[in-house]
Amino acid sequence: IIMFNVISLDNVSLAMNNKMLFSNLNLEVASGSFVSIIGKSNSGKSSFVKLLAGLLQYRGYININGYSLDDENISSIRKGVSVVFSDDCREFSNFLVYDILSLELVHMGLDRKTIDKKVSDVSSKFLLDDILYTQMGEISESRQVLVMVLSSVLSGCNILIMDDCLDKIIDKAKNKLMKYLKKLKKTDDLTVLMTTHEMENVLYCDKVIVLDEGKKVYDDSVRHLFEDRQVLKKFDIEVPFVVNLSYRLVKEGRISNICLDERKLVDELWK
Repeated sequence: IIMFNVISLDNVSLAMNNKMLFSNLNLEVASGSFVSIIGKSNSGKSSFVKLLAGLLQYRGYININGYSLDDENISSIRKGVSVVFSDDCREFSNFLVYDILSLELVHMGLDRKTIDKKVSDVSSKFLLDDILYTQMGEISESRQVLVMVLSSVLSGCNILIMDDCLDKIIDKAKNKLMKYLKKLKKTDDLTVLMTTHEMENVLYCDKVIVLDEGKKVYDDSVRHLFEDRQVLKKFDIEVPFVVNLSYRLVKEGRISNICLDERKLVDELWK
């Protein structure tokens, strides 16, 4: 499989309120990858998302889907990129769930029958049928965020960017959503980029980028991150429960390698 980069940053610098947030930042995100951006508070995660959304002025070069990120190309870029911020729900509290899910489909010019079918399919999959004609402000925050993410997916974007969204979705719905996004990653070459504070969420990804004081200090696979105790200690990165348990079991000689998935860990123990 030939992988190409859908997001590239070359020597990107960003300053706000006379403070340098990023200085000569370089990174790449390959098509069809599932990437998490982590780091302590004020490490630059949310600013990074706003940067990719075209909301901030910067120095350097950013390329998204083959377009240079500038005022001239921003409308073309936004056709293929959907960004979900954790506080987006507030703006849509008076909208019906159905209207949120169908919003982008209407903009795409699809007929009502096709729109109804697409909304019905996704609402059935995520058990939202009972709230389709309920206002967003009347449902739980977990479901609100889930609806916003699903609306973005229905837009047909090839890049989905989520800013701290998963942290607000309950685990059962989160697991189902991640399986759905991973399926789309394979079938539709969807690229997912997300920031998160919860390290359990990183386990859903195949790559992790660590930001520290506006600098990229780590950029590798999730497995390599949790195998590198020095990096974990240096940047005070919390270790998820299943990985912590794996460390102990490897030390005791009960398994040979750390596991990033509870089911796989159980399978290893039963061998």
